[in-house]
Amino acid sequence: MDAEDLVGLDRLARSLARQVARMPAPTLIAVHGAPGSAKRDFLRRLSTLVADPRSLELAAGRELYPEVIWFDAWAYAKQGNVLAGLVSRIARIGPGGSALSERARDVVAQINRLDFSDSHPGSPGPALSDGELEPVERLQRGFAGLVRGVRSGRSGTVCVVVEGLDRLRPDVRWQILDGLRLMIGGGAEVAVLVAVGGQAVEMAARYAEGDLPGASIEQVLSDLFDLSITIPSLEV
Repeated sequence: MDAEDLVGLDRLARSLARQVARMPAPTLIAVHGAPGSAKRDFLRRLSTLVADPRSLELAAGRELYPEVIWFDAWAYAKQGNVLAGLVSRIARIGPGGSALSERARDVVAQINRLDFSDSHPGSPGPALSDGELEPVERLQRGFAGLVRGVRSGRSGTVCVVVEGLDRLRPDVRWQILDGLRLMIGGGAEVAVLVAVGGQAVEMAARYAEGDLPGASIEQVLSDLFDLSITIPSLEV
């Protein structure tokens, strides 16, 4: 690899790590680039930097959580519901033991009650009993609680890196992105960084929204992600 390119990648990773730490959580970030670009290398470098918050020169209490949780969506797609797999992965990282596992099971139960495809849901609908939470609200509260358990009283934002989306079908890719935005929307102290190719995420958006012109697709993606950055290709 070109040494100058690596220096530039390090500078970009440090800049993003600082920005993520200062952004209000939750946040969903797209890290994209052409096939063969340095998305994975970039995120590995970022995970190294956040393990030592002093290298980011951040104020006390604003550090990222020093352990980045990696999740391969493509591998979990072979096992069933990808979002449920992500919840299980996060629960195994945390120090909460059986209590954290129980919370994760409830989050997965709510995921299974919802329909992330374009078909009409065949699962239970809105809550009808007094005091019963809607499935979406229960999902969001449960996931926020799961993240609190992982933090275990420590300051900072839990960082979750999702990779492997490029290898999935556009419809599955969109369901995961749409589901992520929904699931984290209850105030979870989490930053989700999604490694995905630029064309791959546009194909997913067109699956959901139809063949919209370029400017309209850009708006759809701007509404989905809080931040989107392009990683330059590295010469190997």
